[in-house]
Order: sequence, then structure tokens, then C-alpha cells
Amino acid sequence: DISDHIIVVGYGRVGQMLGSVLESQKQFHIGVDTDASLVALFRKNGGSIYFGDASNPDMLRKLGIEQAAALVVTMNDPQAAQHVVTTARRHWPDLTIYARARDVDHATRLIGLGADHVVPETTEASLNLSELVLTGTGVPENAARHLIDTLRQAEQATVDESRP
Repeated sequence: DISDHIIVVGYGRVGQMLGSVLESQKQFHIGVDTDASLVALFRKNGGSIYFGDASNPDMLRKLGIEQAAALVVTMNDPQAAQHVVTTARRHWPDLTIYARARDVDHATRLIGLGADHVVPETTEASLNLSELVLTGTGVPENAARHLIDTLRQAEQATVDESRP
């Protein structure tokens, strides 16, 4: 009997960070992962994380996907992430799907499969590192942030252009 929760698929580094952010804002989330030892560790500490394959619609139903606010796919395996997005979009066409992508090409594939919002990890890591380097080597913080924001918007536009 849960509703308006967020389902986080993949509870590795990215999923754990997202989970921490959600907890800090008192937003209920449920994690799902295929790593049994990771699931056992989090469950031992009281986490709402389950072992299972999120590309299986029955698994997503058990997690209450019909009442979920969103599905967030943070998996490290690009193919597996694509399968989850495909399944979720096929069975729940109105569900909001967020996804982590390896790069812009992977982001484009995920958008094509039905993800609503995609963040290419290599882009974000590169932009964050670039901003640190710029400010650390004397570029004023506002100028560096403006440049990075402009680059981020251009990268996002590339991803958005692939939207069917």
C-alpha cells in the first residue's frame, strides 16, 4: 500500500548517492539490484532494497510501480538499463523514467526507448572536473560556471534532439 515512491533500479554508487539524497528530503524510495550481497547488506541495515531483475514486469509490479512517482535507472550495464527502460515504457506508458547513461550515444538510445530524462555520466563528470580546473587555475567562479552551464545545455540539447 505504498504510493508516490521512487523506484531506484541499480543500487551501486549512483543509486546509493541518489538514495541518500532522497532520504535527506524524506522522499520514500525502494531500491532493486541483482547483486545479492549488496541487497543483503542494505537490508541488514534497514534499507528498502530488494533483489530482483527490474526488466521483469512482475518484479516492478511487486515494487508498486503502478503507484510510483518515478522510476530511476542507475545501472552500470548499458544493455541492462535499456531492457529496464523498454519494459517500463511498454507496460507503463505514463510513468516518468529517469536514467543514467554512459555517454551521449547511450543517452540517445535510452531516450529512443522511452526514458523521459537522461543524464550522461561522462558528460557530467567531465563538466564538473572542468569547472574545478577552471576555478582552481584562476578563472573567476561566475565565468567558469557560466561556461560549464552553456556546455551542459548544449550537451542536453544533443540528447533532446534524439527524442522521437
